[in-house]
Amino acid sequence: MRMLREEQNTVATARFTLAEYKRLTTDLTDAQLDSLIAQKGYLTGFFTRKGVRVLVSLRDATPKEIFNQLLRGTSIMLFLLMPLAALLLQLAYYRRRRHYVSHLVFTVHTHCLLFVYIALLLVLMQSYSVVLVVAGLTVGFGALLYF
Repeated sequence: MRMLREEQNTVATARFTLAEYKRLTTDLTDAQLDSLIAQKGYLTGFFTRKGVRVLVSLRDATPKEIFNQLLRGTSIMLFLLMPLAALLLQLAYYRRRRHYVSHLVFTVHTHCLLFVYIALLLVLMQSYSVVLVVAGLTVGFGALLYF
């Protein structure tokens, strides 16, 4: 997803021009932000405000800071989705009569393997080409799952 659209000179969320976007501050109240969004003809709401606030907070961030925020959010999301994944497994394997805890243990193990894979990917990306590392680890990970 591209945050800035060069051809229209606008920001993707609520289509502020770059001049308006640069004038936005992080200390706007919900009512002030809603009025700015409504002036653009968009529906006001929590997700629109959140999108504009995220873009404002990332306005001056370096690519490394953005990557770190993305990695932090992904790891938290994976951790919080573990119980949901276990519940989906229990629903999918309902006839096997296994307890929820056994599905949760399996999900924890799977997520641990995924976290090790991501950590290895991040370590190797510091030294080698990203494409080479992703391809090699994907083949290795696939072979591990297959056998």
